[in-house]
Amino acid sequence: MLAFGGVMCIMVISGFGGDPAAREGMYDDSLIGEHLDHGWVVDGSPGNRVVASREGLVITAAENTFAHIQRLLERDLVRVTCEIEPGNGISWATSLFLYWGPGDWVQVGVIPRKRGRYYACITSGGQRDEYDLSICGISGWHGAGIELAEDGIRILASAPDGAWITEHFVARPSALVGPPKLLVLGKGFGLDASQPDLDGDYGEPGAEATSRVRNLVVVPTSPERRRISDDERRAQAQQLCDPHGTAILAAGEPDFERVARLFPPLQQPREAVGVAEHRYEVGVEHDGSVQLAADGDLWEQTGTATYFEIGSPPARFGTDGCRKRLLDGWLPVVIAEWREGVLACEQAVFGHSEGFDPDQPLSAWIRLRVENQGDDNLAVPVRLRFERPADAAPELSATLDIAARQSGELYAKIPSPLNGGAAEWVSASEFDARLAETRAGWERLAASGMQVETPEPRVNNAWRAWLAYNAIDVDKIGENYEPHDGAGFYEEVFGYSALLYCHALDLWGHHEASRRYIDSLLLRVGDDGLFAIRYGLPDHGAMMLAIAEHYRLTHDDAWFRRVAPRLTRMCEWVVKQRATALAETERPATTRGLIRYAPYADYQGETFNYYANAYCCVGLRHAESAFRAAGMSSEAEHAAEAAALYERDILASMNAATFERQGVRLLPLEPDTHRILRDTNYHAGGYYALVACMLLESELLLPEGRLTRLLTDALETQGGLILGMCEYDEGINHAYTYGYWLNCLARGEIDRVLLGFYGSLAYGMGRETYCGVEATQITTGVSTPTTPHLYSGTQQLRLLRMMLIDEVDGTLVIARGVPRAWLAPGQRLRVDNAPTTWGPVSYDIEVAADGTIRGLVSTSGARLPNELCLHLRRPRPADIAPEALTTMADATVHGEVLDFHPTGTSLVFEVRAE
Repeated sequence: MLAFGGVMCIMVISGFGGDPAAREGMYDDSLIGEHLDHGWVVDGSPGNRVVASREGLVITAAENTFAHIQRLLERDLVRVTCEIEPGNGISWATSLFLYWGPGDWVQVGVIPRKRGRYYACITSGGQRDEYDLSICGISGWHGAGIELAEDGIRILASAPDGAWITEHFVARPSALVGPPKLLVLGKGFGLDASQPDLDGDYGEPGAEATSRVRNLVVVPTSPERRRISDDERRAQAQQLCDPHGTAILAAGEPDFERVARLFPPLQQPREAVGVAEHRYEVGVEHDGSVQLAADGDLWEQTGTATYFEIGSPPARFGTDGCRKRLLDGWLPVVIAEWREGVLACEQAVFGHSEGFDPDQPLSAWIRLRVENQGDDNLAVPVRLRFERPADAAPELSATLDIAARQSGELYAKIPSPLNGGAAEWVSASEFDARLAETRAGWERLAASGMQVETPEPRVNNAWRAWLAYNAIDVDKIGENYEPHDGAGFYEEVFGYSALLYCHALDLWGHHEASRRYIDSLLLRVGDDGLFAIRYGLPDHGAMMLAIAEHYRLTHDDAWFRRVAPRLTRMCEWVVKQRATALAETERPATTRGLIRYAPYADYQGETFNYYANAYCCVGLRHAESAFRAAGMSSEAEHAAEAAALYERDILASMNAATFERQGVRLLPLEPDTHRILRDTNYHAGGYYALVACMLLESELLLPEGRLTRLLTDALETQGGLILGMCEYDEGINHAYTYGYWLNCLARGEIDRVLLGFYGSLAYGMGRETYCGVEATQITTGVSTPTTPHLYSGTQQLRLLRMMLIDEVDGTLVIARGVPRAWLAPGQRLRVDNAPTTWGPVSYDIEVAADGTIRGLVSTSGARLPNELCLHLRRPRPADIAPEALTTMADATVHGEVLDFHPTGTSLVFEVRAE
């Protein structure tokens, strides 16, 4: 045993040259036995221990401290491998190191993150590039290795059959050219990557942990592997290029079935039911448990849960899972099915308040139907039980006498929140009456605003469900309205997502609700003009956008005149912040004129962030447009000038900040620190993907501009996407991809939009209940417990709207992003009452059995668009022959697109089958 007190224990150093095997180009040390080979030096922080044993080298050390053995290597073009039984720690994980000098070394080991995974760190000039590699488990022995090639460094891991596979490779940095000085096994390096010999501790040592190393082998790199091959480069590039999405796209236009068969669906979706804008809600867990609201709900649900126990001995409804769906496919009435022996059980749950009134008390209404599928009559005991706390309310019990092949039903009503109340059995007629009232309330909501009927029932159900879930996420508190990010979780207003929801409502024609929510949120604008609620600087720009968009789509002059003074104060806040920024003349070009503020909810440190600044700049543009439309010329000119100067400085900063790394040109999202890129190891996944897409969503950058392409190329080629959705924590964060999809629409890359659209339906929400989630581990279906999520529903509504109808520079764009299957023979696509600058627009496109397309586009505003651009994406892509077009107006044909210059409020067209 070698223990470290105040004095380091040093052993005699020798290189490989004295060993016969080393002279033949190989070194093999099992590290098993009573003593270490004489060439090793043992080094560690006081109190740590290294034991040479029959189990290999045993290292017992505090988690965040160093303890390792080392020896001279001084050989290049070698493969060094060993086996590791890991302990705790990330940077300080027990690893294999090749060490050239202080701040120049390579590490590979196994860390506990994500249930155990390979980890590598390439350090050059003191700068670390860390890589989380494949999941391998934390227990047992794991083979790890480093292979030096002339032009690269490979990180190796052992396959189950014992073969070595390349986990990752990088081009060899100049500081790591030539033979490494040392081979190190064990724990290092601390906070400072430049500590000599990897000797460094963290400020807090952490708990003691034990790890082991054995079977070290050093061999020459085989001649055929002394350079990184083209095949290796292609394989690694493919792994960063969304391989699953690329394969789907290569096979033709994506559809739901092809996308959904790749991975499992969401494993534990939770729905919320209730009344629109009610402060409380009722949750339905994945197993059918009914979750009652509580005033303590904030980041997660804390209220009482209730469930049925059925039969004798009693079995809990939903044990081992149940299948859920929504009534009529979309209504927030959750129907769960579960089976126990010969009993087929169905539970229906909805939330009800008198008159569908958000100010009246809310109750959960539950129907249990039990069908006896056996041949004998049964007396089935049923209990409605409560948990969390166990004595929350008296349980209800009953017995259902069910004849063979017949069913029986029970009905219950429970206050939500419970707050000292009690459950009670109710009659079938009372249950049916309350269900009818609830159905009518939700049908009124869905029937207002824009109406969409596509040939795909899943989509028709989904948009209605998204509207309903989002309405449940809104809490009416007194006379004010709070769009919360969740229902029972995330019970807070996040300014940015709340205002995007208001925009979605306006795009779908729910103007009264949008106005109520904007008015409530405007109460939180500070005296200085700043608006930010639990998110960051984008809140401010999003509020200006939401105000201007509401006015553009409603032409509500009285309302805009009322809110214009606050919009003016918000513009002035940006101008003042910019003046302060510009007064700091010592700033470099990369931050000149940028506002330094918290950029988003998950990072509250003040920073220079392009996404946050872009939203404020675009907010000024939207304010200018609104002021101009309202005849407020002075305010419009002031906002226009401020926006132009702001945009100039943002673009100048971006151009100055772009840089090249390992042959890839990148745009950092935080120009002075590169924090987000560093945190993602300079890949485009994680927060880089999310923030890049939100920057694109602002539409500050031109769709085909060079800076835009830097962002989209990074997403598409540097690990930013999985099945066309943002990569996040090795899963997806689908809703945050909206800005990328918006850009793809503008570029005409519709297949990429549809890949994300169907990917969202398949993996970003419950497939039968459409309850959107924030993040999903796509390979397993395990998600964050955040359904239904306001931001998810919002972005899905915005995307579908833009696929169906959009406005671009005075042009009305119709059906640009719809699937080709929707215009197959026998199909019909209808959109009614879609809000636009020119007033509500409707269209109806019907395809005859022979493929002839007939349609009608109508507007009801006082003005007409300059141009109407109609996309007819037929199942087989082909240019439309001009002679096949018969219309009531002249049209120009461009491939699959018909361009009209409307002269009236109604346009009829026909494209004959060819």
